[in-house]
Amino acid sequence: MSSSQAGSSKPSSVEANLKKALELKEEGNRLYAEAANDADALLAALRCWHTALLHCAGINSFASMYGAKSTPGQDKRAQDLTVALRLNLAACYIKEAKYDKAIYATTKVLETDDKNLKALYRRSLARLRTGDLQRAAQDLDLALEQSPRDPSIRRLAAELVEKEQDRIGRQGEEEARKADEEERKKRSEEEAKRHDSLREKEQSQPAS
Repeated sequence: MSSSQAGSSKPSSVEANLKKALELKEEGNRLYAEAANDADALLAALRCWHTALLHCAGINSFASMYGAKSTPGQDKRAQDLTVALRLNLAACYIKEAKYDKAIYATTKVLETDDKNLKALYRRSLARLRTGDLQRAAQDLDLALEQSPRDPSIRRLAAELVEKEQDRIGRQGEEEARKADEEERKKRSEEEAKRHDSLREKEQSQPAS
């Protein structure tokens, strides 16, 4: 089933929406797995997941866009699907270096599940890539609390420490450079004052 075929028909019930959203999610997963060798597959995966999100968005306990009401169980399935889809989108955005979008997608997940490990990890990674080391560390600390032995999280922690050390090193070099400039400026000003003082002294001497 192609991505265009996956989103071509409109379900007429909550259950059909859930089924279509799940089909689109799985199709997107398949395309994402092929994305390493096919750039178009990544875009197609994004389309599938976005369309699946639209189907999930029409499901709630008040009324759906298709005129049917959902049960609490269906709401839970839609919510779980939405979380999975947003996490998939975040992974895709990170792969495309669209880090702001990845941060947005993971933040939406964390608004309803503040301990979601994948969301914390992926938002930390995206923040690290944008240079926001402080907030990347905050997310990573929460992830490490839950899974301190996770290899991916530990690798990210090591990368974060390295970048922080580089930042501190660069900051120290910049501070040393500024201090050196200030010292040279101070010596130059003192030398200028000394010359001015000698000149004034010479000018004040009576002519012989």
